[in-house]
Amino acid sequence: MFPAKAHADSGAEIRLFDPERSPKDWTDVIRPDQCAVFLRHQESSIPLSISGRPFAEADAGTCIVFDRIDHAQSFCETKVREFPHLCCEIFDKEGRAHPPLLVITHPDRAHQEDAGPVWSRRRKWIAAALVAAAGGLLLFNLRGENTLAT
Repeated sequence: MFPAKAHADSGAEIRLFDPERSPKDWTDVIRPDQCAVFLRHQESSIPLSISGRPFAEADAGTCIVFDRIDHAQSFCETKVREFPHLCCEIFDKEGRAHPPLLVITHPDRAHQEDAGPVWSRRRKWIAAALVAAAGGLLLFNLRGENTLAT
């Protein structure tokens, strides 16, 4: 179906955007019943290759496509044991339009992971509260002596 490098557990590595492939975007290449694994550095979120290193070029990014989520999970568990700094995210065909199906990190670093859906919601609530507080403080300043404008 597409040129790829085969990996254990039937995974295939494909480029995220390949100008020579038709279709060019990875989400148009995989089937609805497949999933894709993205590897990133847990602390910096830099995309990583299967060898655990950053890509040499920004447009060289890849994902690993699996026919079954249990194969993807097994692959990720093996990778995080091999590279403890690695974080694996498993997405469905929709990609990053939705939260990952699974996030797998090394057990020793799992407590450091704050990128899940719970933390995402918390950050959104905190941002909304700060915006509301800023608006309230500006109104208070405008109704008062307007000391901030001087």
